[in-house]
Amino acid sequence: YNCNITNGSAGLILGFGSPIKSGDTIGVYLHRESGPCRVIFYHNHRCLGDGFSLAVINDVLYPCLHLSGKATVKFPMPARDNFPTIFQREEVVHDHVNDPYSGKWVIEQALKGPDPHELFLPSNSKFIFTIAKIDKTPSNGNMQQYQLHIKICNSFRTSFRTEGKIDSRDKIEAF
Repeated sequence: YNCNITNGSAGLILGFGSPIKSGDTIGVYLHRESGPCRVIFYHNHRCLGDGFSLAVINDVLYPCLHLSGKATVKFPMPARDNFPTIFQREEVVHDHVNDPYSGKWVIEQALKGPDPHELFLPSNSKFIFTIAKIDKTPSNGNMQQYQLHIKICNSFRTSFRTEGKIDSRDKIEAF
């Protein structure tokens, strides 16, 4: 999965969701009400939206799952009155008081160097990136680890952690 939807060899939708962790709930709903059949994914009850669509199908379909490594899987079927009612992607809501970094960001200004000087950003470009907290307890109380994801043509991913302050700015270290 790696946060992407693939056809087995190529990425169809990159950055589709966040990493799956132990205890997470993944839902798949085949929406057949109008037009093509839509396959909609959910992660911890948050709608990720359409993964893909299929031509109108009246056949019975059965779920299948591919795993590598160790996993425990349960296939509960919800009661009909508990079927999803949200079918469009829901944005993640972040707690920016306790987690000031996580979320989607737009680069408005770029600085470089110990004596920061501004880098040129084309005025007609929009650079969007996503930061997500790594679900680990920091080894010391001041460091929290994050993942950074930037997609321009290809995707770029790295991890970083906060390591105190430099003047009024947070000092970060990529690893």
